[in-house]
Amino acid sequence: MMKFRKAQEEMFGFALIVVLVMVAGLIFLSIGLANPGDEVKERQDIKVNNFLDAMLQYTTNYTSDSIPVDVQEMIQDCDSGKSLDGGILACDALNVTTRILILNSWCGSGQCSDKGYSFSVMSSSGSEIQRVDMGNQSKTSRGTTRAIPPSIEVKIIVYS
Repeated sequence: MMKFRKAQEEMFGFALIVVLVMVAGLIFLSIGLANPGDEVKERQDIKVNNFLDAMLQYTTNYTSDSIPVDVQEMIQDCDSGKSLDGGILACDALNVTTRILILNSWCGSGQCSDKGYSFSVMSSSGSEIQRVDMGNQSKTSRGTTRAIPPSIEVKIIVYS
């Protein structure tokens, strides 16, 4: 009877250790898999950087004084409230151009590989000059920002 009781104590001790290890494992697992809240995690991405650089240099079909303008010049004209040839407001042309460039670049095959896109231009005074949002925003994103003289900030975010 003495051996049986000692074996029971050892089994109980072993079971207690297993339970404690499992509880500790669950705690670490829950901490590791916890949602980061409503924060949007944004990371730099070479593809997004290259896209924004190319987009700013893209020469559009719009003209100013009969000279084709690129997107960067169009942003500066929009900030100044200028019109392009034909009386088209630079901001309206910028809106159309950015939508076309984003759709053709990121959704070229008709199926977008990402959930959403956000393109914004902020003036030196901190006011938003232009904003184009397409698709859905998610908690995971890739983005980049560029400064355009005099002090305009251009930002694009791609949501995965």
